[in-house]
Amino acid sequence: MDPAGAWLDAKEIHRHGLDGDEARYHRPSDTVLVRKDDTLVTVISLENAKYSVHAAVAHLRGGQS
Repeated sequence: MDPAGAWLDAKEIHRHGLDGDEARYHRPSDTVLVRKDDTLVTVISLENAKYSVHAAVAHLRGGQS
């Protein structure tokens, strides 16, 4: 799936520690997408994400961090 499509399918996350206006977790691809202003600027594989991102998505992954 392309990043724009993943963004629409993703769930917003909070307290992620990322620099952006909004971040969302896309479960099928296990990625976090970050938006600044009106632009999707970053796609992060959860495998490579920092602890604060893992903590922010744990409830969306059934408690897994």
